Amino acid sequence: MVRLAENVALKAVVFRYIPIVLVIVASLAVVACGGYDDDDDDDGGDENAAVEQLGSTAEAATYAYAEDGPAGLYDYVAQTVKDACSVEEFEGDLAGTDTPTSFRGMEDAEIDGETATATVVLIFDTEDRAQEWSFVDEGKNTWRITTVPDMDECSPS
Repeated sequence: MVRLAENVALKAVVFRYIPIVLVIVASLAVVACGGYDDDDDDDGGDENAAVEQLGSTAEAATYAYAEDGPAGLYDYVAQTVKDACSVEEFEGDLAGTDTPTSFRGMEDAEIDGETATATVVLIFDTEDRAQEWSFVDEGKNTWRITTVPDMDECSPS
């Protein structure tokens, strides 16, 4: 009977302290792994947000391009491009180029003030192709496309 009471008391102590031990172990694991990602706490936070916005613009533009051809892409070009060419002229400028079917991703974004370049990886029927796109910030981190491959006549000068 005494042994049974000791066993019950031991189990009560163990179960009472298991949550505390688990919290301590988890805290030590977080510290050992380097803690949380504090990259946004430094001066790079604005650039990280800009890169994310570039990626969002490239993705949305690609899907519009896949859906509606060059006219869909035209909705995402900078005002300087629209000043240089109408949507019809823009379609003519990109006539004969392959139209992507989807967006794979964006790599190597480089931001220099209000301009940026990035490698946009597009999915075509049989392959992925990496293309260099240029962008301009038209205010409040609203990035618009200034050049894509085969865009000749409508490129802003």
